[in-house]
Amino acid sequence: MYSPGKNPEFRGDSKVYSTALNVVTLLNLGVTNLAELEAVKGGLQYLLDNSTIINKGQENEQTLWQGGIFFSSSVQQVARWKSRPYTTAVVLEAFLKYRQFIESEGFSGLGAFSSPIDVQADDIPASWRN
Repeated sequence: MYSPGKNPEFRGDSKVYSTALNVVTLLNLGVTNLAELEAVKGGLQYLLDNSTIINKGQENEQTLWQGGIFFSSSVQQVARWKSRPYTTAVVLEAFLKYRQFIESEGFSGLGAFSSPIDVQADDIPASWRN
């Protein structure tokens, strides 16, 4: 989802936040073909790859994401506000919307939803196949 060289406001530590926003946007607009599904899955994989797990293996284990810029006062970036909780909330919204999408589209073979990006070619609805 993140494109190097484009949108300088989303470089650096806002890649996770902008990727999550892009995934949510695609899912809100409606995924209608395999290319869009692959873009969503790629974005979700990026989010998984860039998560931070604290207290791993312990009862209070937590997964979170680095805070991205959600407000900047000007082009000169005099003031920028970041929020780890807000970024994490948008990431979680992306995964929830994806789960709702695959359940509503009748994807098969997902069982207990072992991984949010486990949709395989055989799971694709017949209406999407050529």
